[in-house]
Amino acid sequence: MKTKHVLLPVMIGMSLGAWAKSRPVFLTSIPDVEISAKFQGPIRGIVKTATGEPISGVSIFNSTTGKTTQTDQQGAFVIEGKTGHVLRLSMIGFETQHVKVEAIPLTIQLVSTDQSLDEVIVVGYGKQKKVNLTGAVTQIDAKILENRPVANATQALQGAIPNLNITFTNGRPGGEGNVNIRGFASINSANAQPLILIDGVPGNINTINPRDIESISVLKDASAAAIYGARGAFGVMLVTTKKGKAGKMNINYSNNFGWSGLTVRTDFMTSGYDAAKLNDEAFIRATGNSYTGYSEDDYAELLKRKTDPSLPSVVVQNRNGKDQYVYYGNTDWWNEMYRKTQTSMEHSLNFSGGSEKIDYYVSGRLYEKGGLMKINQDKFDAYNVRSRINAQVTPWLKVSANTQLNYQNYTYPGWATSPDNNNNFISTTVHALPSYVPMNPDGTATYRTELNNYNIGDGIYADLLHGKSKGGEDKYEFINMFETVFQLAPNLTLTGNYTFTYNPIHNWNRRTAAPWSVFPGVINYLGNDTYTETIINRPKHSLNLFANYSKQFGDHQLAATVGFNQETTAYKRIGGTHTNLLSEDLNDFALGTGQMQLLGNANTWALRGYFGRLNYNYKGKYLLEVNGRYDGTSKFPSSQRYGFFPSFSGGWRISEESFMANLKPVLNEAKFRVS
Repeated sequence: MKTKHVLLPVMIGMSLGAWAKSRPVFLTSIPDVEISAKFQGPIRGIVKTATGEPISGVSIFNSTTGKTTQTDQQGAFVIEGKTGHVLRLSMIGFETQHVKVEAIPLTIQLVSTDQSLDEVIVVGYGKQKKVNLTGAVTQIDAKILENRPVANATQALQGAIPNLNITFTNGRPGGEGNVNIRGFASINSANAQPLILIDGVPGNINTINPRDIESISVLKDASAAAIYGARGAFGVMLVTTKKGKAGKMNINYSNNFGWSGLTVRTDFMTSGYDAAKLNDEAFIRATGNSYTGYSEDDYAELLKRKTDPSLPSVVVQNRNGKDQYVYYGNTDWWNEMYRKTQTSMEHSLNFSGGSEKIDYYVSGRLYEKGGLMKINQDKFDAYNVRSRINAQVTPWLKVSANTQLNYQNYTYPGWATSPDNNNNFISTTVHALPSYVPMNPDGTATYRTELNNYNIGDGIYADLLHGKSKGGEDKYEFINMFETVFQLAPNLTLTGNYTFTYNPIHNWNRRTAAPWSVFPGVINYLGNDTYTETIINRPKHSLNLFANYSKQFGDHQLAATVGFNQETTAYKRIGGTHTNLLSEDLNDFALGTGQMQLLGNANTWALRGYFGRLNYNYKGKYLLEVNGRYDGTSKFPSSQRYGFFPSFSGGWRISEESFMANLKPVLNEAKFRVS
């Protein structure tokens, strides 16, 4: 050491604790390096349970320096600091402890807690302990969603929550799931969806980054969902996103590369002879006519190729005085058009940290997945960026800003009325017999056999082979929330937040005429040249203002919530269709030379609600909750816009009664609920 003046405590006759409070003496001599290192080196220790087992993953925060670390698999840790510093140890399932460093190494024992009882559940406009709930509420945390290579949260939620049903109408990459709570919900709709709130504001759970989700609460019955009024009739899902925590910056990066296979068998009949025989037999019985138009000689040729597939599947014969292609194939149409696996890729990165006064969380995600189409593969891309900052401005004022930007893009080949209604998967199930082939020997596509009046797969393969028909969908979503929380009294908070949501959607589809042939050297075209484009804008403004109060009066605990909510939404759709474009590769209305059609639609509507909740708890055994909301919407006439939606629920924790004491070791929690 090159220091000339060093501060050294006088330790003779003092304990280590007394040394921390003693007066320093300045010396001009250089101290012993070993004595200095004894108190200045890093803090080492091990964390164990009450039974002596090491605990991994314990978060350790040095309150003096702001440094953080975690215990390893053996429960050991090393953190920068010295004696006199205070460490805060925390982990789910254990009580948080504050330990003053007086001796090194440390051996710390954490006390377990009954997490299932003390767990805090997110409910409408507040939080409650799970043990005090009287409604049907289930909550999961981020661990359920971790390490799942999924495009959106609904895919990860399948099978994760009881009575939460997730269904998909198609298997396209990035397909959005339909959410249903407790099955059949309405005489008008078997798939009536619940109200989904993201950080307290209605949103689309399919577009947010699944890695940003901290917890999801599902309010299943009327007593839990009534505070949301009419929109809570089919249940409510409350999604809470992650935020930063006090401590040094944490940088987390994760990725996964995956592939998915088929969930159904695809070993369809590929014998041209057998399939044609079966279809013709059924068709003759139903209509009296042959479906394929094959003659006995044709069947003889098909039978030869059943045993000898090396024979040509396409021959030129003179039929009705004209040479044409005749098909004797054994085609596996599934393998011709679709892939056996779909590959996916995900990269996720987030930064978080902060102090006791301010914290931050910034994240980004990229997800890509290839589709099932073998020719001109369809593709889904998703990008998410989010930032959240919370600041304790004063002891009585906390502000936060939560901003996210989501973008999704799906492109597909062929023609379709929408990305979820792709004809590529429909037309191959009919009219595409194994005896037919996708291409002629000269490379042209097939479309008709001229032996019957039916098309080969409705011309889908000819269109895919031409490669000019395609479509796409772009979804943008910008959400910006600003929130303030006022601590008006020790037991009273007032929360206000405003959210602006903007999510334009752009759809387009181009169909061109595709060439095909059945007569050698003669090219025909199927389909029309049409271009369709639609843009939808849906800006939304959401405002919430509510107060939460709680107070303990001896054995009586009282909690109340009152608030106001208003939302306004505008909708505008504009688009058009044009025909006979000048180019097959460029897509724009200005290139159209045929008939043009315009389409449009617009509306605005608003919601306004006044809500409240009252909770009563006596000795932690007898529970009562009353909810109500006075809800109104501009969609109804002015004299019939408002309705009142109340609910009542109660609970009896019978396990807390004295006569149940002997059963505590085997029945630690039992509750009766009524609502």
